[in-house]
Amino acid sequence: MSKHITELLSGKATYLPKYDMSGTAIRHDNYTYAKPSKIIISEGLFTLTPKVRDAFNFKIYVDIPENIKRDRFFIRAKERDLGDSAEIIYANANKKAEFYIRPCKDIADIVLSGYADRINYKNFLNKIIGLIQEIYYAEY
Repeated sequence: MSKHITELLSGKATYLPKYDMSGTAIRHDNYTYAKPSKIIISEGLFTLTPKVRDAFNFKIYVDIPENIKRDRFFIRAKERDLGDSAEIIYANANKKAEFYIRPCKDIADIVLSGYADRINYKNFLNKIIGLIQEIYYAEY
């Protein structure tokens, strides 16, 4: 991911992988063609981990209370038909998050509350992206 971001910021187009997160985490290489840009916005669990975080100039961490994380996970688990294995998967993911994800909060430039639902966050980000596009295209 760091390599792709560096390529894009340096003016090179690249193909980004796509991950199938339906429980398989299969990676599909050369999937999405990305054009270079001066501004790149990325989201995901691992975007602030040590191997990637230095590629970003500004870092946001969304701090989600345990009860909300759990509720959201089990809603998705039901949608994905994980059945009885959902509890084991959640416990494993939560244990790994304690080690890999939660420490990233300490290096974030800003920490947002995770009480808002995803639709509100998407609307917020779309407004930010719209403002960035206005600024970016006003230069050209």
